[in-house]
Amino acid sequence: MIAVNLVKKTKDWISTILDHYRPARFYDLSRIPAGRRIARSKVIQFYSAVNNIGNYTPVLGIRRLIQHQPDTWNVHDRAIDFDFVNRHYTHAIIGGGGLLHPVFEPFWRRFHRECRLATAVWGIGLCLPNGSDGWSVAGREAVRAVMGRADLVNVRDAWTAEYFGLDQADIGPCPTIAYLLDFMPCKDPGGYCLFSWHDQIVSSEQAKAFLKSLRGSSRYKIKSTNNKQYPGRGVHRIVKGWYCSADMVVTTRLHGAIIAYGLGIPYVAIPVDRKITEFYRMYGNGIIVEPDDLDQVQHVEDLIGAIRMTQIRMEDVLRFGRKVKEWIGQPPTDHNTVQGMAL
Repeated sequence: MIAVNLVKKTKDWISTILDHYRPARFYDLSRIPAGRRIARSKVIQFYSAVNNIGNYTPVLGIRRLIQHQPDTWNVHDRAIDFDFVNRHYTHAIIGGGGLLHPVFEPFWRRFHRECRLATAVWGIGLCLPNGSDGWSVAGREAVRAVMGRADLVNVRDAWTAEYFGLDQADIGPCPTIAYLLDFMPCKDPGGYCLFSWHDQIVSSEQAKAFLKSLRGSSRYKIKSTNNKQYPGRGVHRIVKGWYCSADMVVTTRLHGAIIAYGLGIPYVAIPVDRKITEFYRMYGNGIIVEPDDLDQVQHVEDLIGAIRMTQIRMEDVLRFGRKVKEWIGQPPTDHNTVQGMAL
C-alpha cells in the first residue's frame, strides 16, 4: 500500500512539473474523428483554441471555480456536430475569452439554430480591432437570441452589454483572475518590465523597435512575450516565469492587462482594440497610453508611479462561479424549442 501511494505521489509530482512546461490542452472534440468521439462529462464548453494563453487562462479559471473539467469544442470548427452535442450533454458553457469577435458570427448563428442545451455564457467580451467593420445585423441578432435563452450570462465589460443590448447580463472580470489565485504565492518581482505584445496586430519589427526604446529609457530590465504557448513553454510557465517576476507590464494585449490586474501588478496598456480601454475603464490598476502617444512610454516609471492601485474585484468572479457550479448540479431547463428568427 505504501508503495502504491508513493507511485501515485510520484506520478502527480511529475504531472505537476510537466504542466508548467507543456502547452495547455483540453479534451477537444473538434480534434477527434467523429467515430471516436466519447463524452467524458455532462458539460460541453465552447472556447477558442487559437494558441495564445488568453484563450486558455479563462477556461482554466472556470475549471477552478466549478471544480469540474468539461469536454470542449473549438468554436473555429465550422463543422461542430450539434447532433452529437445535443445527445450527449445536458449543459453548455460558452467562454471565456474574446468570443464576440465578428469572425465568430457563424458559430453564434449555428448555436442559436441547432443547440438545445441549457446554456451559460461566461467571461466573454466584444472584440473590434481598430479598423474593424463590426458585426452584421444578423450576427448581433444571433448573439442576442442565444443570450436571451441562456440561464446565466456574464460579460466582461459594459461596452459588450451595450453593443448587443444585453440589459440583464452580469458584468465582471474575466475568470482568468480565478486561475491566477494559485500564482499569488509565486510572485517575486525581480526588477523587470514585461512587454506583452500582439504579433497579429503589432509586427515583430515594431515590437523590436519598441523594446529598443524601452531598454534605452527604462531603469528596469526588459522581458517580452507574445503570450503564445510553445513546446516547453506552456501557459503555466509563461505566467510564473514572465508575469510573476515582473514589477510592471506594458501591453498591447488585453490578457496582458488582465493577468497583470489579477496578480496585482501595475500595467501600461496600449489599446489596439477598444476592449483594452474598456477593461481599464471598468477595473483600473493601470494606465492607458494611446498608440499616437508612445513617446510617453519612454517615461514608463513615471506612468507606473502615477497609478493608484485598488482592490482586485475577485468576489465578482467567485460569485458568478458559485452560480454556475450550482447550475451544473441542477436538472437542465427545457431548451428543446429555439425562439427567434432563422438566422
